[in-house]
Amino acid sequence: MATRGHRKDYLFSYLLCALLLVLGGKSAHWVVTDTLRAYASTGWPDTEGVITSSKIGKSYAVRGGSLHSALVTYQYDVEGKDYMGSVIGYPPRRGSRHEAEQKLSKYTIGTAVRVFYHPDNPGIACLEPGNVSIFFIIMMGGVSAILAGSGIWLGLFLWKQSH
Repeated sequence: MATRGHRKDYLFSYLLCALLLVLGGKSAHWVVTDTLRAYASTGWPDTEGVITSSKIGKSYAVRGGSLHSALVTYQYDVEGKDYMGSVIGYPPRRGSRHEAEQKLSKYTIGTAVRVFYHPDNPGIACLEPGNVSIFFIIMMGGVSAILAGSGIWLGLFLWKQSH
């Protein structure tokens, strides 16, 4: 019979297993969705738009330091209906402040831009189609596989221990 302490250990382990599986699945979904959208966007129709805001965003890296990204919003029209977008390309890019500033130099407020939009859902759009990175696919795909694999391994280990 399992003691109360062992039940708590197993509960924590099963919760960790579930968390790893959820994080791995979510990461994999993000990688696949953004990669497919990046490739699909190369065939999307385009329309003219205008940049309505442009700034640098800051986020923090896992090992300290900070990452920066170009954040823009733009307005565009498809068949007489107005839309707002904020995606430059798929997947979103983060890097040094200098890289973000370089990206923003193309997207100052009031600049006319070509907006590529999903033909079945014009609310999905980007400014730079086909902006996929092999690094993104390999690194984030690898992280997704490691997370999900760890969850599966832990689940199998726990199952074997309990039987």
